[in-house]
Amino acid sequence: MGYECPLNVFSLADFYVHTLAIVPGEEEEHRERVSRICDAFKESVDRKVPEGEVGFSGEVDDDGSPNDPDEKGSEMTFKYKVSWFAQFCAVFVRCWTVNLREPYVIKLRLLQSLVGTAQMQYQKASST
Repeated sequence: MGYECPLNVFSLADFYVHTLAIVPGEEEEHRERVSRICDAFKESVDRKVPEGEVGFSGEVDDDGSPNDPDEKGSEMTFKYKVSWFAQFCAVFVRCWTVNLREPYVIKLRLLQSLVGTAQMQYQKASST
């Protein structure tokens, strides 16, 4: 495509975001650039997605019906590979691990809650 990430200037993610961003005042140029990039990706060999999992808006299914949920009139459905309980457990373990690594943050939050509660009680007592 001819877009090269400058060395030691951007992270790769920042470069992608900057390249695909629509800048106010230059919308038409940037929309054309994004369209060219998306069309090139759709035709590239890097677009190896398991069949039936992800589709591009505006594509057509095998039966000729549009692949866009808005055009079908149905709601988009998500296929989770794990249950909500497993997701909850993963988030809980992640939060617990962060709290164990940063005990100072727990103490600070507790102190913040106590000071806030004391301040509210003081304001309540002084207003009556």
